[in-house]
Amino acid sequence: MIHGFEHAGHLQTALEFLNSNGVVILPTDTSYAFACAMSNKSGIERMAQLKGIRMDKARFSIVCSDLSNLATFSKPIPTPFFRLLKNHTPGAYTFLLHASPLIPKIFLSRRTSIGLRVPNHALLRELVAMLGQPLAVTTVPMEDFSQDDLIENWETKVNAIFLNELATHDQSTVVDLTGNTPLVVRQGKAPFDL
Repeated sequence: MIHGFEHAGHLQTALEFLNSNGVVILPTDTSYAFACAMSNKSGIERMAQLKGIRMDKARFSIVCSDLSNLATFSKPIPTPFFRLLKNHTPGAYTFLLHASPLIPKIFLSRRTSIGLRVPNHALLRELVAMLGQPLAVTTVPMEDFSQDDLIENWETKVNAIFLNELATHDQSTVVDLTGNTPLVVRQGKAPFDL
């Protein structure tokens, strides 16, 4: 099913799919992503299958509406790192953090870190707030970045695709905060400075 994702009127439809354990494709501030509710273990497994990777090799991130529940999903972080997060969110960043024990085991596999995103996409953040939990996400692989390509390759494999005319095919900037100093692992759309 193809839907728009351009105004608040589209949120209820997306929420219904996510609350019924669906896997959907959503636009973010960087690219399109497979997404499901973080508590949806079968959805997370399905996203790994869609990407053609084993669960123990999967590196999914979580999308949060803000940093208010940071302590729920990551181990405590130093104050300078928290300030860094506050200064760079919302934004086109993925921050690698030490994962808390509360992150579902199926999501982590054997990994001890988690990618955290607070995207610069107000509608997506509002959807996450309405859902009441983070989204598990991973970038949709696309050969030719177009909505036609997205629909042709994925419409029959996910519960719904939500389109937005402003969507791009950029990467987030990945910053590792699991060490003593921040480390840019991948330079993406957003510039990173301390």
